[in-house]
Amino acid sequence: MKSLKWIACVSALVILLASTANATLLDSFSVDSSGDYTQWTVLDNGNDHDTSASDSTFTVSGGTATVVTAVADDVEQTLWRHKTTSLAVGEELQVDVISLSSDNRDLGLFVGNAANLVEATSANANTRANFIYITTGSSEASNGFDGAGSQFGSAFGVGVTDGDTLFIARTDATTYEVGHYDNDDSDGNGAGARDIRTTWAEPGNDTSGIDGSALGFWTDIRAAGTLSQFDDLRIIPEPTSLALGLLGVAALAVRREQ
Repeated sequence: MKSLKWIACVSALVILLASTANATLLDSFSVDSSGDYTQWTVLDNGNDHDTSASDSTFTVSGGTATVVTAVADDVEQTLWRHKTTSLAVGEELQVDVISLSSDNRDLGLFVGNAANLVEATSANANTRANFIYITTGSSEASNGFDGAGSQFGSAFGVGVTDGDTLFIARTDATTYEVGHYDNDDSDGNGAGARDIRTTWAEPGNDTSGIDGSALGFWTDIRAAGTLSQFDDLRIIPEPTSLALGLLGVAALAVRREQ
């Protein structure tokens, strides 16, 4: 039994090291990179945001990124798309949580379809379609919207804490996993445990839905203030293939011991 625990620990460490070694760092937020993100308001439950709605800005300062809202106008949800980067099959988008917002406002990750990004330019407009997201704040949510604008997922919880890592993984052309790495073992599943909150597969393997061609940050603005702070937006190899290889090594070691 001790050998099994040892193998599990070593396997987790190897997966982490292998993923980190092959990571593509999109943004360390060491300089002001706010110009690399384009804002798309996809839900505006108030006045036309071009005139008197929420006044939010993507802010990079002190090595972290956040969104600051000076004036809030009811609920406003926004995608902050990173310039030209996309998420390919077998890749995972990650960001580290530095400091959580303590109230009902959310900042997180999204992956979607660039062709379906439509600005909500009129009062009470809703243009949410073909993206998946995970957010954190007073609660964690992992949801998304299909091509018809219908919501899926709806996994809520309070599992994320400072120091954890949010992720969205593209496991094949039309399937995504969303969740977080519990880096401080607040969930009791072991430090570094990968907690999948939502898995989404496009119906009929439709490749015209969420295709990974757009990614970045998601915000759900409910009040004026500063959202959670994040660091090191990156893409790593999706860990499933690494894990399968290591499981084979672990099984062989166990058989030899027996």
